[in-house]
Amino acid sequence: MATVNVNTNLQVHTKTTIEHVRPVAKFPPSIWGDSFLSFVLDNSKMQTYAKTMEEPKVQLRRMIIDPTIDMNEK
Repeated sequence: MATVNVNTNLQVHTKTTIEHVRPVAKFPPSIWGDSFLSFVLDNSKMQTYAKTMEEPKVQLRRMIIDPTIDMNEK
């Protein structure tokens, strides 16, 4: 005897139309509200931050590579 798999998420309305039934979930409202929907990234500010971080990176590279500095002081 053959086994028939039945999909419980489908309802047949007519002989040719099949409609998917999606489960409904009632979640509480988000604590963030719509704040992320209106978020705009300011590229000029991000570029300013990136430039500001470059000098400390260079200084850190010098400290790590410099053989005259004792490893315990690094």
